[in-house]
Amino acid sequence: MNGTGTAWQAWRESASGAAFDQVIAPLLSTARAQAARILGRWGDPDDAVQEALLRLLTLRAHLHPDADPAGILGNLVRWKALVQRRSARRRWRREACLPDDLTCAQSTEHLGLDAALAHLEPAQQELLRRRYVDGISLRVIAENLNLRPATVTTRLHQLRNQVQALLAAG
Repeated sequence: MNGTGTAWQAWRESASGAAFDQVIAPLLSTARAQAARILGRWGDPDDAVQEALLRLLTLRAHLHPDADPAGILGNLVRWKALVQRRSARRRWRREACLPDDLTCAQSTEHLGLDAALAHLEPAQQELLRRRYVDGISLRVIAENLNLRPATVTTRLHQLRNQVQALLAAG
């Protein structure tokens, strides 16, 4: 095992600063450049790299001794930058297209969706909100409602079809 491999193993086991300086620090400029390429104007590359480093730190004990530090850090940076870019774009779309701006195509879609959801029962609206707005897993929703996950999946499918029909009807 070479010096870098030994340092990688030492960092995996204890997250020592010296091992970090030897293994991870040389990769940071490449990681920052990769994040900057992905993010463009949508975010701060340093934030994406920092989040990737935190994730790498939490995963370090589970990494294979022969794993490639550059590859792992590169994948984590790519993932964090893509998530950051997606969030920034969504935030920009929400801010750029408010529901009272009727010249925006999305706002009319929002109004139509709100009207369609208003036709549903409160329990149905709550189920859709829990899954698609709050992002709660099917398993957790099923446990809270004392249902099987398959039943929740079926109800969500039926509700999606019902909302699509309401949107099509205008």
